[in-house]
Amino acid sequence: MAGGFVGHISVIEMAALWPTEGRCFASRDKKLDNRTFAVNLSAGPVKEIFPYLRVKGAAEAIEFYKAVFGAFEVFRLTESSGRIGHVQLQLGNTVLQVSEEYPEYGLLGPQDGPSGCAFHLHVHNVDELAAMAVAAGATMLRQPSDQFYGERACMIRDPFGHEWILGHVIERVTPDEMQSRLTAVTTY
Repeated sequence: MAGGFVGHISVIEMAALWPTEGRCFASRDKKLDNRTFAVNLSAGPVKEIFPYLRVKGAAEAIEFYKAVFGAFEVFRLTESSGRIGHVQLQLGNTVLQVSEEYPEYGLLGPQDGPSGCAFHLHVHNVDELAAMAVAAGATMLRQPSDQFYGERACMIRDPFGHEWILGHVIERVTPDEMQSRLTAVTTY
């Protein structure tokens, strides 16, 4: 596959591919390759995860996320000085929280270097959204390409330093097939 490794499939998609083999995954059954798999979206101690981005220039970042990713602003809390203390955005079925940096508490955004993490968005059309993001000021880190794990994907860095993997499924690939393909593209 061209482009190298960009990201991975979601935990929910991965769990849908794995047989339960006696594990407690029993709330929603899926059929794949004539085998039944089950996914329990409420198993374990964590109910939900809300990414929380610290950003230098939160107001501009929020507008970027609205314009490029279609985020909807649920609510905003602003200090009397005008500094954005908290914004809750809805991005598809995910809550994304954003605040301005708080250097006095050691809460800083990534700005000019690698962020140490990336957010993987499943989208309708990677190429279109990547072009839209770049036109809005994002930097293309990896061009859209078909990946060994069954997605067309790319990676961008938004103007505020956060990295985003954009991907859409082009084929369903089992974990064994993914491993085989990864081995093939990483054997030197």
